[in-house]
Amino acid sequence: MKKLLFCCLVFLFASCNDKVTDVDVDYSTEFVGQYYTDTEFESYKTNQTWEVTRLDKNLLAIDYQILTSITKPFKLERSELIPLRNVQVVKAGNIKIDETVDLARDGKPVRVRVEGTGTSSLNDNKVMIVGTSFKITELDSNVETETEFLEFKKK
Repeated sequence: MKKLLFCCLVFLFASCNDKVTDVDVDYSTEFVGQYYTDTEFESYKTNQTWEVTRLDKNLLAIDYQILTSITKPFKLERSELIPLRNVQVVKAGNIKIDETVDLARDGKPVRVRVEGTGTSSLNDNKVMIVGTSFKITELDSNVETETEFLEFKKK
């Protein structure tokens, strides 16, 4: 009986030590690249792009550009650039955004808080996509904007 208990303990300890944790693995490189998504509703159109670079182990930078055009009832074009520099890769295929940055709106700075998550997958054509949604809060005015669910496709 003692031998059986000893063998079980040895097996248990050996199996626990062989596991690799997510903390030890760098998943950031799988996200590096250019992504895009376009949305259109009646006279409202956006072209959104991500330029994703690796900063460190499980840490990404995303230059998130939003080009918006409205054609009715008036014409408006707007360009916004959100420089995210602390995007965490929390596990394989998953990112978390939670930072305060200066968004450049038509070249003028606007202080915003950006919060969101993203999950990567392959579409039917084997192209990587990152499904995500964001909450962007303008800190001066406390105006919150929540995006619809967006799928950024890798170029």
